[in-house]
Parts: sequence; structure tokens; C-alpha cells
Amino acid sequence: TSDRLKQAAATTADFGGGVVKGVVSSFTFGLMGGPDARDSRANRAGQVVGTVVEGVAGLVVAGPGSGAVTLGSDGVAAVTGVSEATVVAGATMTIGSVVNLAKIATTPMQRNTSGDSSSSNEPSSKKSKVEPSDTSRSLGGGKFTEKKNNQTR
Repeated sequence: TSDRLKQAAATTADFGGGVVKGVVSSFTFGLMGGPDARDSRANRAGQVVGTVVEGVAGLVVAGPGSGAVTLGSDGVAAVTGVSEATVVAGATMTIGSVVNLAKIATTPMQRNTSGDSSSSNEPSSKKSKVEPSDTSRSLGGGKFTEKKNNQTR
């Protein structure tokens, strides 16, 4: 049980780091702290949570709950009680979150990263291993040759 507690603590810390990474990456439009192929599943889940928190915070800052929407005499709606800078800041937070969610969704992940709490408990001898292919093909001097199991065809 000691190992499980250590693993749970490491996974929790990894998730928390992902939350911070998601917020920072959303705020900077991915210039800092963006998703990486080496991220664990716990970290990637934390990034999603942090990104959503940033986006929701942006909606709250810029949304109608932070001020009143009034209709002017010329038919144009305006947000009153909130400065333009606040609305721009909130909109920027929300847009950054959408950009970061797209990056999270499109950044591939390596399989079986170390420290990944979602990896199976199978012994390493039973886990599937990717072996290099024993088939190689080449185009040499205009000829196509195929080698399979060290035999040329």
C-alpha cells in the first residue's frame, strides 16, 4: 500500500501540474506551457481542466453577469458597468482557452510514459512491445528491391 500511496501522490501532483500548465498555456496562447507528447494522461487531463477553468473565468469576466447589456437608441447593444478592457481581457482568456483545447486535442501522446498512472499493472514481460519491421524496401539504380528476412526478391 505504500507504493500505491506514493503513486497516488505522484499522480495527484502530475494532475495539479497539468492544471497550472493548462491555465498558463491558455493565457499565453500556447507560447508557454503547451501540451507535449511526453505528457502523462493525468497531466493531460489536468491541462484540460486548467484550460476549461481559464475559459470559464474569461466568460465570467467578459460576460453579461459582470455588467448590464443595454440597447442604445441606434439599436446597438452595449455592455455597461464594465470597462472595455475587462471585456477584452475576458474575451482574450476565452479565445486562448479555445486555442489551447485545440492544441491539447491535436498533440499526440507517447505510449506508456513513465509516471503515467494509467499504465497497466502487467509485468513488463507481458506488455506489448513494438518491434522494428524485418521488411525493408529500397530503390537502387532504378531497380526496386525488397528484402524480407534477409532474402532479396
